[in-house]
Amino acid sequence: MAKENNWNFNLEDGTPVTVTMRKNKWISVNGGNETNCKELRDGVESNFFENVFNIPLENGESAKLFVSTTNRVLTYQGKDVVTGEDYVAADVPKWVYAFIVLYVLSFVLIVRGWLPILVDLFAMIFTAQIATRSKKSTGAKVGLAVLINVGAIVLHLAIAFLFV
Repeated sequence: MAKENNWNFNLEDGTPVTVTMRKNKWISVNGGNETNCKELRDGVESNFFENVFNIPLENGESAKLFVSTTNRVLTYQGKDVVTGEDYVAADVPKWVYAFIVLYVLSFVLIVRGWLPILVDLFAMIFTAQIATRSKKSTGAKVGLAVLINVGAIVLHLAIAFLFV
């Protein structure tokens, strides 16, 4: 069975709306025609870690679907339709890029190969998710990023000793 996400909410006038995302690619509103996500992508609000899609609604307004590697959030009038909380595109702090450089350097300097690349990719994704979506303080976020980086380096060293 294909993976499908459904969001149900009401417009201002009380009209019920169901937005469906199928196979992480096709979006439909109220069971209507499916549209490829690429056609709905918002190039201004999207960034390296999160894509934003503008979904036209029947009343002429639009909902926004925020998609990252670990999360999908549909918003209507700036509010998450599930939680009702305000939601905006992830703002990637500049310090995250320093950690990305560290991941690349650790890969280049310690071990090369497909397994260390996977370790670094997952570490980058987790670091970005913590930095952009965690409700922790900046100090706590940086501390977690340091732990993730140290963990990636330890895995690199373990891979080097196991496969060399």
